[in-house]
Amino acid sequence: MTVDTGELDRKFAMLLQMPRTIEKAVVGAVAETVNDVHAAQLTELKMSLDKDSPFLKRGLWKIQPFGKGGSINGAGTRFNNVGPRGSPDSIIAPNIDGGGRGNKASAKALVAKGIISSNQFTVEGKNYPRDSRGNITRSRYSEMLAALGAISAEQRSSLPKSQQRNRKGVSFFVIKRGGEPFAIAERRGEDVKIMLVFVKGTNYKKKYDYIGAGKKQLNYSLPRHIDRILMRYMDRF
Repeated sequence: MTVDTGELDRKFAMLLQMPRTIEKAVVGAVAETVNDVHAAQLTELKMSLDKDSPFLKRGLWKIQPFGKGGSINGAGTRFNNVGPRGSPDSIIAPNIDGGGRGNKASAKALVAKGIISSNQFTVEGKNYPRDSRGNITRSRYSEMLAALGAISAEQRSSLPKSQQRNRKGVSFFVIKRGGEPFAIAERRGEDVKIMLVFVKGTNYKKKYDYIGAGKKQLNYSLPRHIDRILMRYMDRF
């Protein structure tokens, strides 16, 4: 009589592969956890900021396990730190960490022209029109800077055509209080809107708990995904 050991051999072979199985389970659990953390941080972003910015949401990247064997080093989320007009990382950082921010390129042009002082910053007018990203468009910034002489005709002509448009009947002017520049306004006929307000420095409060939301979701998701994936492997015995 012969004994069929095929099933025992299969299970013994699976036991020998357990270290690799555990490694695959951990990598899979990390990948699922990254998805959960990303979703939680996007939800927290929407709840924390005054305006919903597609630019910032697209700028929050997922970094999944990568490389041979699915290395988990560096896996997680981060904000893109590259951008021609300010990266998502630089824009969101004051809301995460609090404190000040650097001056915008448009404000630096106003400083160079002598319209505002070197210690002044610009803040967007509350009711001024914005694009789908929640920002004043580049064309309106360049139109304003050109109208106030903060950039030359040559500088403006070097910009993309979409940023060179002048709107008919629109003008810009500086508002002063007590002889000091206070704001830049746009006039179209009798309609006047504050485009930018000048402030002495910026001091953001922490209002987006990016780290806290991520840690909370990590602590909840990672052990559950590890247990679920390991049980799936164990069910094969």
